[in-house]
Amino acid sequence: MHRKALQIRMQNLDQSALRVLETKNNLVMALFDLRELDDAICLMEEVYNGRKAQMGKEHPYTLWALCYLTKKYTEAGELQKADDILIEGIAAGKRSLGGRLDETVTLLISTIDKIKITRGSEHIDYATGMWSLGLLWEIRQEQSKAMDAYQVALEAIEKRLTAEHLLYKIISDRIILLTERSHGNDSKEGMENNSVTNGIEDMHIKPLNSTQTW
Repeated sequence: MHRKALQIRMQNLDQSALRVLETKNNLVMALFDLRELDDAICLMEEVYNGRKAQMGKEHPYTLWALCYLTKKYTEAGELQKADDILIEGIAAGKRSLGGRLDETVTLLISTIDKIKITRGSEHIDYATGMWSLGLLWEIRQEQSKAMDAYQVALEAIEKRLTAEHLLYKIISDRIILLTERSHGNDSKEGMENNSVTNGIEDMHIKPLNSTQTW
């Protein structure tokens, strides 16, 4: 269905048109779900380069594509390079969002809530939404809340796509990195948030339980 939609749009629009890039992005998500990783990564590179040219490298949609490019380097075993790309994306996010972070977080949480209601907490869009929320918490330098969001995303991905999925590996590595940094800072944020679930509960999003159904 997504391939057919892309073919139709490319007949009528330039390949770099934003609506074509949007359709490519939808196809990428479907390919990731089907574990057709090579095709998905090539398409996501096209989406990222197209959005960077059309919108700028600091636009949220460009940054979203950048997150998925880390899969390419994780698959190749270049974990440090994948992490460097994420750091670059976070830095760009800081410049892009500026003082609008609170509004952005609120809007994203509202979107995640709607996805949970309409598609369920094990849907890939819910998992990637929580992944994006974690990145925003990192931009705000709230590592405990970032790890809370990443943990929820991790559990959703494990149930939906299994622990062998690349995004599961990426998020796991991110949690490990933040944990190491937290220990290096004498657990500064741990003193502010004694419970690992505080960050999510404050924003009315509950971590998944193994017995929950939606």
